[in-house]
Order: sequence, then structure tokens, then C-alpha cells
Amino acid sequence: MIGPGLTAICAGLRLRVVMVLHVWMATLFLLAGSVRVAAFPGTSTGEVRSQVIDTVMLRTVPLVEGLENAHSMVFRPDDELIITESDADRIAAFRVFVDEQEAAEPEDIFLPDLDRPQGLSLQAGINTVIISAGTAQVHLLDESMGYLQSLAVPNWVTGNGSFEPSDVTTNSIGEIYILDTNQKRIYHFNANGSYLQHIMVDEIERPTALVYAEESLFVSDSGSGRVYVLTENGHELATIGTFPDLSRVRVIDRRIWVISGRVIHEFNLYGEHLGNWALEHPGESIQDLAIIDDQLFLLTSGSLYFAGSRN
Repeated sequence: MIGPGLTAICAGLRLRVVMVLHVWMATLFLLAGSVRVAAFPGTSTGEVRSQVIDTVMLRTVPLVEGLENAHSMVFRPDDELIITESDADRIAAFRVFVDEQEAAEPEDIFLPDLDRPQGLSLQAGINTVIISAGTAQVHLLDESMGYLQSLAVPNWVTGNGSFEPSDVTTNSIGEIYILDTNQKRIYHFNANGSYLQHIMVDEIERPTALVYAEESLFVSDSGSGRVYVLTENGHELATIGTFPDLSRVRVIDRRIWVISGRVIHEFNLYGEHLGNWALEHPGESIQDLAIIDDQLFLLTSGSLYFAGSRN
């Protein structure tokens, strides 16, 4: 659990930040207060109440500032953080020295047809899948961030509609799921980038973020403030909510992290509410988070912060 103050940082930790996380459970969760959840294997439909826990203010150290509307981030196994800036047309690579709390000058990397990058995910922990919102494309990059291919949805699938990808996630075997907010669809591709099927999510008011974990899809609905838990075929298992200013949900190290404005709500996989954590900067909202060697990193629209140890 994250403490209210900073603790020792792993000595010599080196991160490379590149300007450009994953979620089934046996029971479900939520907000201090009450939540209506759908039937889930081993549970029943009903009202789940979590104990009220005071929100702890996180003390943070800025590592990178001046980002252009930072959107999402993931952590790579080789100690790299990959971050998307939704107003950029490039990938900017930073070398960040966490123990010294500073970052080197960025290295700009340009990719074909990359415009307003947003959602991203790692494929089998190696390749990177990234949404280019400005060109309505999904690019697959290799481990060196080099261009491999772009994923395409067949015309007979979209019909008279357009393909407007907004977020992306992958499963453990490298299959790719792409969320289209406006069309209310989730497109499913195999690990080689070939189209397999699509899932309609018409019941979700405004699906804006997507995460895959433990054989389930987690869809963040910014319209209702709820998180929908779906099977791989789109059947609803449960709902989590309601959260004001819902950004996204992440599941890391068997913990569920719901990002809502400047507050993070933490739960275990059994639905126990573990705590609320708030960013100390009232004018900023948290866009995403990552945990590296048990250290918490927070991404806002303009900065990357180190927020101490989870323990």
C-alpha cells in the first residue's frame, strides 16, 4: 500500500521515458459507498459496500514537466516507460535518473503517419501497439520503437461507418483489442495483426478506455463514470462505479486501481477497498499510473511524477 510520504528508491534505478496497463476477479469492488454489480462467477448480483477510508495525500517529485497533454503510459520489462502525448506528432525519448530525480534532454523519434498518439499497449512485453488518433490508425512498433505495420479493419466490417480507434490493449498471447469510442465497438485482432471479430458495446454510454487482464475486458465509461467488466466475447460480468471524472482503470500486481480526477481508488481482487490516494496538486488530474519495482509513478496531462513506494 502506498504510504503518505516518499520512501527509499531502489538505488541506481534507470528509466527511459518514451513520449508516445492490463484486469478478472472472483468478486467485485468499489467506491466508498454502494455499487450495483452484475452477477459474477461465484457471486450474486447485489449491492457491494466498501468501508470508508480517508484519502491520503501523495507527496510527489516531478520527473518530467511540460508534456503536451500526456495521455497514457505503460512500463516495459527493460525499465522503460512509454508515454503518449495527444498533441504530438512524434515520440520523445527521455532518460530519467530516478535516484537523482532528474531527466536528460529528450530525443525526438518520428514515425510514419503518427499524429496525436493516444492509447498504447505492449504486445507480449516486446512490441508496442499505439493509437494514432489524428490519422485514425493503429501502429505496431518493434522493441526498438521501429515501425512494423498498421492494423486495418475490413471495409465490410465498418460498413458506412468509419474506424476511429481510441484505445488499445493486448492479452497474454499477443492478441490485440482496439476500442472505437464513437462506433461503440471493440475490434479483436490476432497476434499477427489480422482481424478476427468485433464486439458491440451499445449499452455503454461513452466507452473511452480499455484494459485486458485475467481473461476479461475492462471498459471505462466516462459518460456514466462506471467501469464495465466483460468477457472476451462481450458479455457483461459486472460493473464498477460510479466514479466522478473517471479516466481509466489499471490492474497491476493483483491490485485494481481506478483513476478518478486527482484521486486513485485501490481495491484487491476480492473487492476489498484498500484506500484512496490523492495527487497533491489540485489543478491537475491523473491520466495514468505505472508501478516499477514497487515504486508508483503518476502521469498527469502535463507532468510525470514519482509518488513513492506502495508499501
